[in-house]
Amino acid sequence: MYTGWSLHLFVEKKLFFFLWLFPSVLFGQQLNELVTLYQHKYKESEAVIINSESKFEFDLAENKVIVREDREQKLLSLRYNTFINEVEFYDSNSDIKEFSCESSLNQKSFNSDKVCGNYTNSEYFFDDNKFCTHKLKLQEAGEVWKTHIDKVYNDSKYLTSVYFHDKYPIVNKKIVLKIPSDIDVDIREFNFEKFTVDKHETLQGKFRIVEYSISNISAMENVRLGRSVQFIYPHLLILVKSFQSEGERVNILSNLHDLYGWYRSLTRQLSVQPETFAPLVNNILKGKVTDDEKISTVFYWVQDNIRYIAFENGLAGFKPDNAHSVFQKKYGDCKGMANLTKEMLRYAGYDARLSWIGTKRIRYDYSIPSLAVDNHMICTVILDGKKYFLDATEKYLPLGFIAERIQGRQILIEDGDNYILEKIPEVSKENELELRQAKLSMKSDMLVGSYKYILQGEKKRNFLCGYHFSSGDTKDRLVKHCLIDENKNMKVNNIRLSDLNHRVGPFEINTDLECRGAISSFNNELYVDIDISKDFKSWIVDEERQSDIDFGEKIHKVLEVELELKDGDSVIFLPEKLQIDHKEFSVHAVYVKDQNRILYKKRISIENGIISKDSFIQWNEAIRKLTQHYDSQIILKR
Repeated sequence: MYTGWSLHLFVEKKLFFFLWLFPSVLFGQQLNELVTLYQHKYKESEAVIINSESKFEFDLAENKVIVREDREQKLLSLRYNTFINEVEFYDSNSDIKEFSCESSLNQKSFNSDKVCGNYTNSEYFFDDNKFCTHKLKLQEAGEVWKTHIDKVYNDSKYLTSVYFHDKYPIVNKKIVLKIPSDIDVDIREFNFEKFTVDKHETLQGKFRIVEYSISNISAMENVRLGRSVQFIYPHLLILVKSFQSEGERVNILSNLHDLYGWYRSLTRQLSVQPETFAPLVNNILKGKVTDDEKISTVFYWVQDNIRYIAFENGLAGFKPDNAHSVFQKKYGDCKGMANLTKEMLRYAGYDARLSWIGTKRIRYDYSIPSLAVDNHMICTVILDGKKYFLDATEKYLPLGFIAERIQGRQILIEDGDNYILEKIPEVSKENELELRQAKLSMKSDMLVGSYKYILQGEKKRNFLCGYHFSSGDTKDRLVKHCLIDENKNMKVNNIRLSDLNHRVGPFEINTDLECRGAISSFNNELYVDIDISKDFKSWIVDEERQSDIDFGEKIHKVLEVELELKDGDSVIFLPEKLQIDHKEFSVHAVYVKDQNRILYKKRISIENGIISKDSFIQWNEAIRKLTQHYDSQIILKR
């Protein structure tokens, strides 16, 4: 006998079996049961993909490897009179040969009906991404749409990742790769450990057939502070390494040397015209004596005078723009800005080199020879055995400081026909300090005093960028938001900012502070709340969330408050010490009575700026304790 959840699974498997093998006989009550089942299971989804199969076939054409993808899938409608868009992306290195859709209610959308256009990712000012779409009407729940896509990758280097998940939940998914024996393809598997993925590999004549299948997976989620999908979802990284031609092996990307060689083939096409920027370099370096002064002067000039515009377009997504062109246009992408920095410094007499790197959004490193490994370029200066890593896209970044997004990452530095592979240093969380210091006294029912807000590292850079790119009232709102967030019981006056153009050292904001409602009295007892920044209060994470929490920066928040007591005040109660230590985060808070004052210090640290899904339960427990701590107040007898 089936009961409870076992019956639920039995019905699901039985109904799907009939829908898959005999779709025409599944009707009436059976279809209603299936729709009801998935409506309950996937409450937020308009449809569910009941079956998806993608076949990738590799072939040789014009002395390069091309890949044809043939994809068919069936979508089961879970809604009435709802429109959805089926979208397929391509670019200058791929083509969509066919894209058609047909429903069980005789709705049809042919290849000629598709609407195509340019698509620009929000991360880019311009890229060569294009899309084709069909607008499908879900007339009624239970309607099944069958879609077919025939897509060709004209250069196998640009086929990198293949994911199992989709924007809709999937009941059954299959990925098949058909690889001829004269093409060497390496398939890397990622994030399989938390999913049940079946793999079968067979030989059919001269072809190697690799088949993957997965069942019952939820839709890709779109959440705040989500980590890159490369860290979350199971996927394949396709590495076409070489092929046989007339009995000889032709390398494509078989190792790092091949990858670097391809990058170098692009950079060798650049022209150098130092006469374009030479007068400026000579002028800005006048009076500069030390190497650090000269390097930083050029570095800061590029930061301040070249507008960063992300750009990705075919080979231009990998090939830097000429330095003189970037200088004349006064804008460029990371590659163009790195090249301009390099050529200006080389003109000034320094050993400056282009360098490729993948930011922390990239899971892979240079042990994998793929275009998916990196997404950024900077300039490296080598001087007396020391390396200066210069990323001019990071406005207000001081010389010697490394942006969080590339810390700890491998970097590929040009070295003629060879390369240098190194690792960017990692900065400790203490260098990412966000410090609040307040000296307060009690006045009637409020706290008054001085307040200092100090930022270092990435926190400082982010503030300066936000401030300089704001105007008028927006600047004021930014400053007040940093000081008191949205707390309407707090008021700041007489705000003084330290030098907004000074890159080196900490940044300070000093102000006078009033905290209304921080004191309440009852029977000659005062209840006082001196925690002016209740960071992460009630910051509970949904434990069903798929993605880790990624703050994009290390967290090191420190609060130090000194409360002056009046003569005759006696301390009845101080909140207990809070100490939570976890491998990914820590929370410390303590109150101390010191003569005629109470000292409060709180520190919240997230070592790498990431709370992994495996730690959500421990994080939520810590947040509950922290919130309880916030709700506990000092009690004084007057």
